[in-house]
Amino acid sequence: MSKSANNYIDDNSIWLRLKNGKEVPRYLYKYKASLPNLSQEKLITLLNKPDIRYTELEENEKLWFEFIQLVCEEKIYLSDPRQFNDPFEFRPTKESFRKAFPKLPDEILNGIYKHNNYARNMGVFCFTSKNDNIPMWSHYASCHKGYCVIFNVKQMFENDNNPVGSTIQVDYQHTRDDLDLHGWKTNDEEYLRKFILTKAKHWEYENEYRCFKPCKNEKERIIALPKCSVKGIICGCKMDKFLREKFKKLGDEKQIAVYFAEISSDKYAIDIPGWNE
Repeated sequence: MSKSANNYIDDNSIWLRLKNGKEVPRYLYKYKASLPNLSQEKLITLLNKPDIRYTELEENEKLWFEFIQLVCEEKIYLSDPRQFNDPFEFRPTKESFRKAFPKLPDEILNGIYKHNNYARNMGVFCFTSKNDNIPMWSHYASCHKGYCVIFNVKQMFENDNNPVGSTIQVDYQHTRDDLDLHGWKTNDEEYLRKFILTKAKHWEYENEYRCFKPCKNEKERIIALPKCSVKGIICGCKMDKFLREKFKKLGDEKQIAVYFAEISSDKYAIDIPGWNE
């Protein structure tokens, strides 16, 4: 199979060259699932052993490990987009493949389209621009029992130590365009935008922004952010009491601001007392 059909972009400079074209909000957010009740002893063990192997952890420890890496150590994990909940992510139309490889038999072409290896070396981290989005709290934060991480965008992306380049806003549209799959060879910016930053209109409620980079192995998916990139945490309005108390204590120890979301008393809205940004 040709290199074009089997691989995607490995040149990090292409991604760093993409610019947002729009002003990025001062803060971006990441909704996360609720955390299980964990003994203080196990929590202290996780906090004091940052190099512990993820695969060695019990299931109820893994979510806490992710929380500690993200909030306490300010490390993000760049996900494989092939595992996203949108089946159209990084998937060109079949006609795009047909135009790119017109001489290939249909059987091989269908195989290329089905397996879609174009995103296999890509790492993506997704943010949203809204911290009071009711559907987002419901879908990504365990029905308001989870939490939302606040990121300081200026600290993250306007820093000489920035490891991932720009954060770019996702575009939403009704139609699914055919793409010139050879566009990446010429660093075609319009192609790159359509390939990695275009989603169906159904997802518009997410108000999504993305940062991304090629990742040749699992280790390269873990990115250490500049210090003070995490500004704080918002606890969901239905978060369990024990978890609220743990978050508050951890916030005091790590000097991370902790806010507590509430249901509005007179409208369909989520209020976040103390958050005025």
